[in-house]
Amino acid sequence: MAIEDNDEHVQATPREIELQVQLDALQSQVTELFRARETTTKNPELLSQIQNLKETLGEHSEELEQSAEKLNQLEAKNIILQDENQDLHTTGTKRCRFRMRVRPMQPLNTPTDGGDEARRSQPQDGEKETGDGTAKRARTCTREDSDSEMEDKEETIEAAKALKSTVTAYLEQVFSEKFDVIQSMVESLPGVAPPI
Repeated sequence: MAIEDNDEHVQATPREIELQVQLDALQSQVTELFRARETTTKNPELLSQIQNLKETLGEHSEELEQSAEKLNQLEAKNIILQDENQDLHTTGTKRCRFRMRVRPMQPLNTPTDGGDEARRSQPQDGEKETGDGTAKRARTCTREDSDSEMEDKEETIEAAKALKSTVTAYLEQVFSEKFDVIQSMVESLPGVAPPI
């Protein structure tokens, strides 16, 4: 008989052996479940504890679902608030940039050494005086000599002409470069004749 069992194992395929092992495992699980059922039916306290645990588990699962729902809502609100905060931060930064005060520039022909107090004008009504004796807003220096005023005006006119000529030269150069680029683009278009 032992020889016949060996012959059967030799003839069985690996798949059949694997299925037989799984079947044996399932049968042992079924027998364990039957034993557990018999002990629970015999022991009513254990049965009531199992029922209470099932109810508690159900309550906890409901609470978990509600908590997950609330978490999703809070995350959505958090994203919205972060976007609003970013917008407010950007707006505040822009406002701060535009609120910056620019100090008035001192006149270029005013010396900055210690002996110039007599040449500077006094603050007008409503202007505050700073620590070095200059008024907060831009002022013009009063000059007693009219000849120096004429020379200053001539110098400013010459400086303005020089500045205008350099700006004009720069703009002409930029215009010429842009015009050449546009002209080459037009010439490269198919069906457009080159200028005569």
